Amino acid sequence: MGRRGENTGPVQRRFNLRKSREKLEGLLAANFRDGAQLVTLTYGPETRAPSVKLADLQLMDWLRKVQRMMGHKIPYIRATEWAGDGHGYHVHRVVLRLPAASVGALVPLWSYGYVIVQEVQENELEALAGLIMAQAIKAERVPILGRRIWSPSEGLIQPDRKGTV
Repeated sequence: MGRRGENTGPVQRRFNLRKSREKLEGLLAANFRDGAQLVTLTYGPETRAPSVKLADLQLMDWLRKVQRMMGHKIPYIRATEWAGDGHGYHVHRVVLRLPAASVGALVPLWSYGYVIVQEVQENELEALAGLIMAQAIKAERVPILGRRIWSPSEGLIQPDRKGTV
């Protein structure tokens, strides 16, 4: 028995990716219909590329800082685009909803590189799901076996199977 995902055939992998994208689209529509921010966190050239585990820890630490700043838990969906085989520079994407006044405070919370914040409207949620899933869909597989492409926070509204609330 091999590692998780090694024995999955190409047809099943494509099916799994399509289902993952559909679930992501449903979660985005159910939780961020009133608009959201897409926060892109990248690493600067002076920062050494972290391992996969360290990159995850850095992203989770940033999310805890944002929640501390807000004074409460915030719903989010996070995804990391892995460079190469997981040993290069990563790009973290976080979809969340913050008051406009708080958006500027996100930048100093990420000390590893650059922060880009973009407003996302309801009609852009499907394209956002495509952006988050683009690397895996293009490669027709999860970039790092056994890793999730995206992860939701606790407490998100779960859509039914048809993608509606």
